Amino acid sequence: MSRKKIFTIIKLIITVLALIIIIRVVKVDIILSAIGNAHFGYFLAAAGLLPLNVALQYFRWRFLLRLIAPTIKNHEVFGSLMVGYTFGIMTPGRLGEYGRVFYLRNCSRLQAFGLSVLDKIYSMIVTLCIGMIGLFLIPNFILDKNLYVVVSVLLFILTVIFILLFFALNPNIPRSLLYSINIILPRREKIKKLIGSLDHFHYRQARILLSFCLAFYVTFTLQFFLLTRAFENVGLFPGFISIASTMVILILPISLANLGIRELAAVFFFHQFGIQSYTAFNAAFILFVINILIPSIIGILLIPKIPVNKE
Repeated sequence: MSRKKIFTIIKLIITVLALIIIIRVVKVDIILSAIGNAHFGYFLAAAGLLPLNVALQYFRWRFLLRLIAPTIKNHEVFGSLMVGYTFGIMTPGRLGEYGRVFYLRNCSRLQAFGLSVLDKIYSMIVTLCIGMIGLFLIPNFILDKNLYVVVSVLLFILTVIFILLFFALNPNIPRSLLYSINIILPRREKIKKLIGSLDHFHYRQARILLSFCLAFYVTFTLQFFLLTRAFENVGLFPGFISIASTMVILILPISLANLGIRELAAVFFFHQFGIQSYTAFNAAFILFVINILIPSIIGILLIPKIPVNKE
């Protein structure tokens, strides 16, 4: 059997698996019931932010890809992003999003994979920095401890944030370290090419990428908050602190597309502020439907167009 036929069969299997997962995940009765009990204006506002959400990710991904392929086409960037959603929904912690590189035709997939990892790392840095502050401010978690513990934890958090941002804004340091380590590794040439995806990524590019990640974080946080308001009169401070704490938990790749973990974490953290469990659960689940499920369905349609690539 030819390589092309094998690849076509693999794509068909992936498409079927994605459809099965989506069918199993989508509980139409729960969604309709939640929407039926919601304040429709807030729900509509959260859903209306989806294009902005996707646009920020699209421009972020295009910005990175053009570091290695300046002439890459917009439709190729968009298709890659959508396919990444579909692969992501099938894997714990949405790690399958790295599969977005398979859609690319006009650049090195290996280097694109390196940029995809970089994208994920910077997104995690923003989530972790804000999330640690959120966890610190959760009632009955750290603030009720003695002053020594509170100050120690706060200093630890600020130190971690400083270290993360220092290396994020000075990418030349970790890149040089990676090149040094690569000397003693097997398959040095391939790893060198992978690290080479970062050769044009400097302080200016790091600032731009962090800005994109922060804008995206603010957008989906606002969506989450609007959805909680659709079910209950949630205050600004408890809402954003609970959301920040919830999102930092999702860094851990535990369940498919973080489904279940997201809702459980939201229920726990919102409960610390006396907010009803159904508010947190419904908001978290509908956010998943809007931000992940809908783009994943678009991605399914693009999987058959993934090109065969010998790289």
